Amino acid sequence: MTHRERATCPPRHTGEPVTWRCLVLAVALLGLTGCRDGGPAVSDPETEAGRQATAAKAAAPSSQSAPSSQSAPSSQSAPSSQSAVPAPAEVRADGVERYGAAPTEGTPEVTLAALLDDPAAWKGRRLRTHGRVAQVCQAMGCWLELSPVGSAAGAREEEVPAAPEPRSLRVPMADHAFFVPRAAVGRECTIEGEFRVRPLPEGAQDHLAAEGARALGELSLHARTVLVRPAPGG
Repeated sequence: MTHRERATCPPRHTGEPVTWRCLVLAVALLGLTGCRDGGPAVSDPETEAGRQATAAKAAAPSSQSAPSSQSAPSSQSAPSSQSAVPAPAEVRADGVERYGAAPTEGTPEVTLAALLDDPAAWKGRRLRTHGRVAQVCQAMGCWLELSPVGSAAGAREEEVPAAPEPRSLRVPMADHAFFVPRAAVGRECTIEGEFRVRPLPEGAQDHLAAEGARALGELSLHARTVLVRPAPGG
């Protein structure tokens, strides 16, 4: 029996078992001791929660700033790329604008009429031809249509007849490597590239027609170089 129990328990008679009052006092003392030992532990979960809350507040600004820094460039770049006018790679002293690569020396020159009249003779060959721009892609300038100089299809855009002109040659810019401005309509130009005789892939006719194309046949000249002369009277 402890010193406290000796001090609080009443004297007992010889041979008398421990009374129930001594047991009650002993249990009460143990309970008080347990509360004092467990007291500091109550604040541990609160301290941990406080640390987590502080860490969450400190991390909150960094997690919110990332999306704003990523979304700003994408919203600004799209309009500028759509509104940009294709710039020539070179403007010569005589006002001729070059789009694409420089012309290659020794490339044979063929009249546009010869290509349209006898395409099989020039199929798959690299050549140079001359004509007037009848149409230009209204979306990006990735193709144009070339007509013989003086033909109805070579007139300015507002004067072009509504009916398709069979004497026009489709000229896509090879591999979309460069583009031409819509303002080239009605101007004479010299084009160098590979002449092809090949039907358009399925669905391509509808796509080109939606962009304003009229020459939807199997003849095309895949341009590497486009030389656009100044507008008449310009």
